[in-house]
Amino acid sequence: MANKVLIIVSSGEENKEKAIAGMRLAVGLKKNKVSEAVGMLFFGPSERLVAGDDSDINNLLKEATENGINPFACSGIANRDNISLKLTNKQITLEGASKTIGRFLEQGYTPITF
Repeated sequence: MANKVLIIVSSGEENKEKAIAGMRLAVGLKKNKVSEAVGMLFFGPSERLVAGDDSDINNLLKEATENGINPFACSGIANRDNISLKLTNKQITLEGASKTIGRFLEQGYTPITF
């Protein structure tokens, strides 16, 4: 496994299990020290899923932050869908997805999408 991994979750409510798999992988990589650094970006439909009140998603978000993962979400989509406040209340940093992805790639992260 790569030393630095960026998990990009774009699956939403229509494929919740895929989104959960990505989030679990991110937590597992960090928690089990498989990768030295793990990033997580929510993009597209996943942002609406994460902004909701799903207990599985909320528990995984909590576990991610407890393990030192600071999640990001695309600010453009969050603003468009009027969910910015819901995401920031969950300690998700809003930033343009291209800026976030570019920065992680420049730092040597390997992207994995779900």
